[in-house]
Amino acid sequence: MARYTGSTQSSHWLMSHAEVLQSRRLAVEAHQNLEGVLSLDEEAVIRRHHELRIIRLTARIGFPDKVAASAISYFKRFFLHRSVLDFNPSII
Repeated sequence: MARYTGSTQSSHWLMSHAEVLQSRRLAVEAHQNLEGVLSLDEEAVIRRHHELRIIRLTARIGFPDKVAASAISYFKRFFLHRSVLDFNPSII
């Protein structure tokens, strides 16, 4: 069995905290010329709200915790390079 640390998944999916912040900052800065743009903290609050909605929905349906964890991981990854102003988080 291959080791995860040497895999391409590890090299393409793992990011340092600084890299994550830089990606989020670039996504938000793309909207700076718009009036009423959200700050990084405001976007984080919106994303966290929708992550909690995912947890509640999967619990109500009766899905395993692994399903909720996978859904949240993909949700976070989707919004890593995109702003909540670009795509409605409720639809994603």
